[in-house]
Amino acid sequence: MKKNNRRSWLLSAICIFLFVFLSLAVQAQTTGAIKGTVKNASNQPIQGIIVDVYDADNTDLWTGWISSATTNASGNYEVTNLPACTDCYKVNYYTLGTNYISKWYDNQPDFTNATKLSVTAGQAIQLNDTFLLIGSSISGKVANTSDEPIPGVYVYVYKSTLDDNGELVLTWVTTATTDGNGDYRAAGLPIESNYAIYLGAFNTEYISKWYNATVYLANTTEKIINVQLEQGGKISGTVKSYNTAGDQVPVAMAWVDVYRNVPDSEGNPVWIGYARTDAAGLYTATGLPAGKFKVQFFEKYSNEIKSGSTEWYDNNYDFSSATLVSVTGTNTTEHIDAVLGHNKKSASALIPAYKLLLLKPRL
Repeated sequence: MKKNNRRSWLLSAICIFLFVFLSLAVQAQTTGAIKGTVKNASNQPIQGIIVDVYDADNTDLWTGWISSATTNASGNYEVTNLPACTDCYKVNYYTLGTNYISKWYDNQPDFTNATKLSVTAGQAIQLNDTFLLIGSSISGKVANTSDEPIPGVYVYVYKSTLDDNGELVLTWVTTATTDGNGDYRAAGLPIESNYAIYLGAFNTEYISKWYNATVYLANTTEKIINVQLEQGGKISGTVKSYNTAGDQVPVAMAWVDVYRNVPDSEGNPVWIGYARTDAAGLYTATGLPAGKFKVQFFEKYSNEIKSGSTEWYDNNYDFSSATLVSVTGTNTTEHIDAVLGHNKKSASALIPAYKLLLLKPRL
């Protein structure tokens, strides 16, 4: 009996080994890699640069991200297991946490102009060395009107330019977050450029806003920008759904979006805030400016995907029919409740504006 058990174990081990070996062999025949070296202007290697590979035909960097690697002490990187294809990839050198300026391969400022790359199965394409320059920086403190620091505020920095028609174009460059003292520092910013700054005070009591002036960085000298945020109002309520017995039960970790009641100039609803429910189905959306809003509820939210039953307040199916919710001063508008699943129609899901403000498309 012991011999048979030993023999069965040995055969199982051999089968597992062959399966893994063959799988790797097949993968090697269909995938390749991209490798290279990142250096500074003095030809010295730079460690800790994130090298992201994107789908060359997908302009949405959130969904177009494919894989990444980080440069080692020698400045070398290799992004592996990339499906073989022709002119299908673009590479970004992401410098968050350093003073270097991010760029796209080959020495390009943005995704549109980045060089398309091909990958051959079983091979690693060697890219030209990438040289990164030191940029400027913006730092400062975010506080309330009593000059008390506000931690956890996202400071989004956008390059501000005009297109051929004179229209304003904002291109995200980097994001910083305030620490416990309200301090932040956004580095690696190209010089001789104008910047717009958005203070995202999500899940705090304070109102998010744009900094009231364009910031021009003439050289690498750090610019100090201190900002005060005002306390906002709140919307609170309970989210429930029906169980199999037909009883109303609280929904934990449901997602609640708050939109301004007036669309933007292109007719798109303007996202203003969000909240999650606790174990008792209770939520509070904070940091809201005075005004009228529309609220949407989602039963489930995981990995940036909203699913399950959904509706607009008060038991409506879309933005246009949603009931208005008023917020005044720093007061809380209570009992903005939802009971999901009692209608059969599907409510339309909007893409919140905060998606455009994320630290990194893939994070």
